[in-house]
Amino acid sequence: MGPLVLLIALSLGAASAQSDAAFAKRLRDGRAGVLIDAKKAQEKPPAPRKAKLRLKPDCILRSVVSRMGRTWREDLTPPRVRLESEAALTDFQDAVATQWGFRPDRFGNVYAVASNQIFLIDDDAYYFKVRRFLDDSLAHEYAHFVQVHYAGARLDENGDNLESEAVAVQTWFRETYLEPGMDPGPGCRLP
Repeated sequence: MGPLVLLIALSLGAASAQSDAAFAKRLRDGRAGVLIDAKKAQEKPPAPRKAKLRLKPDCILRSVVSRMGRTWREDLTPPRVRLESEAALTDFQDAVATQWGFRPDRFGNVYAVASNQIFLIDDDAYYFKVRRFLDDSLAHEYAHFVQVHYAGARLDENGDNLESEAVAVQTWFRETYLEPGMDPGPGCRLP
């Protein structure tokens, strides 16, 4: 006898009586039962895969500065990039508390102005779900850095306009470099 399989049917009847195509359609529509292997249900889930940058951060920042019509400034220190898998939640909370006025209970993609740090989610499943890349999320946060340090903006003022501009830069970066697999310059691709 094979492994014990439990069928939880949600108003559909037995999945085995359905065609594969019909079951797949109901599953996509959120109306299908779910098959669970009892042994696998007791196993610890695999650790989330980490998303990795495809391009060097300095190349991403230089591309963003140029796209936003600014000239590279050697006198500015680029923000430190902190990935969720490598940073404590309390570090993230401390960095954004003064900016947001509260301590979020989960990690997010943020440029923390006061500490000059960028925090990024690096869960590969997240980027797959939202159809983005770690690199274009970094480009988005670099856009906020450029807004603050090159253009003198305050993120707490004109937030919608600044966010719209950062989203536009992120979309441009993704569509220009990541989806077609192009490099913003020589030596920008990470191994």
